[in-house]
Amino acid sequence: MQTPTKTAAHSVYNLNYHIVFVTKYRNKVLTGAIEDHIKEQMPILCERYGWEQLALEVMPDHVHLFVSAPPTTAPVTIAKTLKSILAVSLFKTFPTLKQKRFWGSGL
Repeated sequence: MQTPTKTAAHSVYNLNYHIVFVTKYRNKVLTGAIEDHIKEQMPILCERYGWEQLALEVMPDHVHLFVSAPPTTAPVTIAKTLKSILAVSLFKTFPTLKQKRFWGSGL
C-alpha cells in the first residue's frame, strides 16, 4: 500500500502532525456545547488555512488534532494559529467561561 502524497510547486510531501492543546490549569471545561463548538470550528479553520484535518478528539481538558500541512508551514504556526483563533471564538460564544475558570486570561 502506498502512502498518500501531496504535491507543491517543487516538492512531493506527506507531512502529518499530532498537536495537543491543553487548557490552562488542566481545567475540565471542554465538554457539552464547548466540545461541539470545537468540533464544528476546527475543520473550518483548517480549511481556511489550507491544512487538512485528519482526526480530532476532544477530551475534557485537552484536544488531540491530527493535521496534514504543506512543508512551508511550521508546526508551531499551525498550533498557535488554531489555538488563538479557537480561544477567541470560545470566549465570544461562552463569555462565562472566561470569568469562572480563567480569570480573564487565556484558555
